Amino acid sequence: MVKYIANYKFEKALDHLQSLIIKWPFELHKLNLSQTGYCMGTYIVKSLQTQSKTICAAIKHYNNLVPLGKPTLDWSKVSHYAFLNDFNML
Repeated sequence: MVKYIANYKFEKALDHLQSLIIKWPFELHKLNLSQTGYCMGTYIVKSLQTQSKTICAAIKHYNNLVPLGKPTLDWSKVSHYAFLNDFNML
């Protein structure tokens, strides 16, 4: 039962991290649109900063729950993924 609960918490943390990682490129794409005004660009940058902190917290939570034998993550690796297929854990 304890193993099931630990696995459930890990899977939930992984799902949360995946959803945050998937949102990240779309926010970056919005920032690069040519018709994005200054105010909207400023809003998107603030949103990305908040999202970065959230992703860092989700990575820490994931690393605390990761079972033995599975790789841990760090922000420097996750932030440099250019495409979703680079993130082989998804």
